[in-house]
Amino acid sequence: MLLRRSLSSAHTPVTVGIRREDPRRIWERRAPLTPDDVHKLVSAGVAVQIEPCSRRIFPDAAYVSAGAQLTPSLATSPAHIVLGIKEPPLSEVPAAPVPAPTASFWQRYGYPTVPRTHLMFSHTAKGQTYNIPLLAKFLVPGPTTSPEFRPRLIDYELLTDAHTGKRSIGFGWFAGGTCPPISLAGVLESLSSAAHSHLENGIATPFLVRPSPFSLSTFSAHPTQSTPRPHTHPTLASLQTTLRSIGEQVAQGAIPPALGPFVIGLTGTGNVAQGCLDILQYLPIENVQISNLHALVTNPDTPLNKIYLAHALPKDYLVRLDGQPYDRAHYYTHPQSYRSTFCETVAPYLTLFLNGTGWSPNFPRLMTNNQLIVALDRARTFPGWRFTNVGDISCDIEGGLEFLTHSTTLSAPSYNLELDLASPSSLPPVRIMAVDILPAALPLDASVHFSRTVLGYVSGLVRGYQDGAGWVGGGVKEEDAHGEGEGEGARGEWTREIEELGRATIACGGRLVGEHRWLGDGVDAFWEGGSAGGRALDGVERGLGKKQRERGGGGGRKKRVLMLGSGMVARPAVEEIAKRGDVQLVVASNSLVELERLGREFLNIQYKLLDIDVDDNEGGAMDALIEEADVVVRKHLVTASYIAPDTYALHERAVQADLVFLNEIGLDPGIDHVSALDLIARLRSEGKIIKSFTSFCGGLPAPNVEHTPLRYKFSWNPNGVLVAGLNRAKFLLNMRVRVC
Repeated sequence: MLLRRSLSSAHTPVTVGIRREDPRRIWERRAPLTPDDVHKLVSAGVAVQIEPCSRRIFPDAAYVSAGAQLTPSLATSPAHIVLGIKEPPLSEVPAAPVPAPTASFWQRYGYPTVPRTHLMFSHTAKGQTYNIPLLAKFLVPGPTTSPEFRPRLIDYELLTDAHTGKRSIGFGWFAGGTCPPISLAGVLESLSSAAHSHLENGIATPFLVRPSPFSLSTFSAHPTQSTPRPHTHPTLASLQTTLRSIGEQVAQGAIPPALGPFVIGLTGTGNVAQGCLDILQYLPIENVQISNLHALVTNPDTPLNKIYLAHALPKDYLVRLDGQPYDRAHYYTHPQSYRSTFCETVAPYLTLFLNGTGWSPNFPRLMTNNQLIVALDRARTFPGWRFTNVGDISCDIEGGLEFLTHSTTLSAPSYNLELDLASPSSLPPVRIMAVDILPAALPLDASVHFSRTVLGYVSGLVRGYQDGAGWVGGGVKEEDAHGEGEGEGARGEWTREIEELGRATIACGGRLVGEHRWLGDGVDAFWEGGSAGGRALDGVERGLGKKQRERGGGGGRKKRVLMLGSGMVARPAVEEIAKRGDVQLVVASNSLVELERLGREFLNIQYKLLDIDVDDNEGGAMDALIEEADVVVRKHLVTASYIAPDTYALHERAVQADLVFLNEIGLDPGIDHVSALDLIARLRSEGKIIKSFTSFCGGLPAPNVEHTPLRYKFSWNPNGVLVAGLNRAKFLLNMRVRVC
C-alpha cells in the first residue's frame, strides 16, 4: 500500500527493466522477477519493460499478460532500474542517463535526467580481473568533482543484514521447504549419473526407464520414469512425484540381482546433508548402521526391494592415532591426531556415495588418492559394482576427496576418473558427479523464491527515484539528496532496504563507493592498458599499478602488500591484513584451491595464480615479480624462511639499495633466535662465560606422546624439520666452534 500511495502523483512512472542473460550461459534460465511480482509493480504504477528471451524459465507472453512491455534492447529503453542475474556482456550494459520521472524529486531540484541503477551478481567486489572491464563501465576516468550521471552498480551478494552480516538475498533455499536446491539437485544428478554408469557396465536399474518385473503387461500403458534431471521438470513437486514413482518400482523388487543391495552412503551433518536425507525419503529407504554394512552386502538373502542408506558420521570413520575413542571437541582442536578409515569401513560397500561434508587443509581428508585404491581393491571382493559412483555435492576440488580433480557442468554433469595412481589395471573406473552450479538446475522454484525477496529492494529503489532517498553522492548534490515523502513514519518503513542497498552499492555517480575504492587500481590499469587490458591488469596484480585516482570523498592510494603463499601459515596473516582499510593485499600461490578459499572468505584481497617451480624460458610470473625492482628488491624483506642460495645472490643488490633482508624471523624460528640472543646478552652482561648452547628449534621434545614416532611435537612442517636436519650446522660446544 505504501508503494501505491507513493506513486499516485507520478505522471511518468519509474520504469523497471528486466534484461536477458548472457546467451553464452546456456543453463542460466533464472529470472530476477516472476510475472506475478511484475504484475504487483505494474498495479502500483510502475512501468516494466523486458528484453525477450526464449531461454528464460517464464515465457515472454507471461510477462506481457502481467502488464510488462517487450523491448528489443534496454539500451534504448527509459528503464531506471535494470535487473539481471549474472553479469551481462559489456555491449549490453546501458549506461546513458534516462529522463527523470515526472513530478519526482529529481525534476523538482532541476535534474531533467537521472542515472540508471543496475542490480546483478557482478563478481567485481573482490577485484576479479576478468570483470574489471565491466566495473569500468560504471566509472569515470580521472578525478571528478562534479556529479556524473553514470549508472549505479548494486551487487546482490552484498545485500546483508547490518547486525548479523548474513546475506539477505540469494538462491540458497526454496520458500516453504527445508531442502536446499544444492541438495535436491545433487541427489538427483548423482542418481542419474549412477544409472548411466551402471548401464555402461551392462546393468539397467529402475533409475532408468524400465518396467517392473511384476507389471510387464501394463508397461506400455503405464511406463515407469527414469531419474529426473532437475532441469527437465517444471517444479519441485514434479520432481518429488517422479522420484516417488521410481521408489514404487524399487519396492516391487526392481533392483537387478547383478547389482546386489543398492547402498547409498552419505556424509555430512549440515544443511546440505539434511537436504539429501529429505529428498531420499521419497524412495523406500532403510537406514543401516555402518557396522552392519559388511553383513548386508555379503548376505545373498538381503532383500532387493529397498534402498539402503548409510549415513556415516565422523565417529564412524575417524580414529585417534593414540587409540582413544573419537571425541568431537578433541578432534576440532587436535585434527592432526586423527586419520580417516572411510576407505576401509564405509566406501567398499557403497553403490553410490554422496559427499555432503566440507574440508579444511589442516584436517584429515575423507579419502586420499592412495586410499581410493585401497577402497576399490577391497570393493571388488564384494558382489555388485561397489564404489564406482560418487556424487560430490560439496564440490571441494582436491579437498576431502583428494581425487576430485575438477568440477563439471549441467551439460556434462559427470566424468570417469582416470586412475593414474599406480593402481591395478583391473580396478573399475569411478564415475564422479561434481556440478558446481546445482541451484541453476531448478530455475522455476529458485526464481520464485528470489523474486519474492528482491521485490522489496526494487520497491525501495522505486521510492528512491521518487523522493531521492539513498542517493547521497550518487550523481546528485548532497544538499539536494535529503529525501522526501510522506513524513518520517512513512520513510522509516523503507529504512532497512535503503540502508542495505547503500552498503551493496559498489559504484555510483561515476565513482567507487566506500570500502570499494580500493578497486580503483585495477580499473586505472585497465584504462591505461586500453585493448591490452589483460597485461595492464597483470601488472596491477604484481603491485605495479600507478597512483590511484581519487574518487569521491578523497582518500589516497592504498598500500599494496604482496604475500607469497596461501597455506596454513598465510591465513592468519591474511585475516589480520584484511582488517586494514588502507591496505590492498595480493596473495600469490600455486594452489588455486587455497586462493579461492581465501577469496571467498575475505572480500578485499586479490589473488594471483603462479608456480615458481615451473621452468618458463619465456619468463614466468615469478621471474617478473623478482625482476621488478620497485616491488621486490627495493623493499625491506622480513621472512620466516631460511636463507637460500637465491637469497644470497641478491645480497649486493640489496646493499646498493640500502635494504635489509631479515630471514628466519617469525613465530618460528624467530622467537628462538631472539630469545637466544637476549639470554646470551644478559648472561654476558653479568660477566658469565657461555661454554655451550643447545636449542630445540621448531618444536618440543615429547617422549610421552606415543603416536609421534620421533617423540617430538612439531610447530611447523615436519618435512621442513627433517630437511633442515640435513643442513650444515655451526655451533658452540665446550668452548669450541664446531661445524658439521
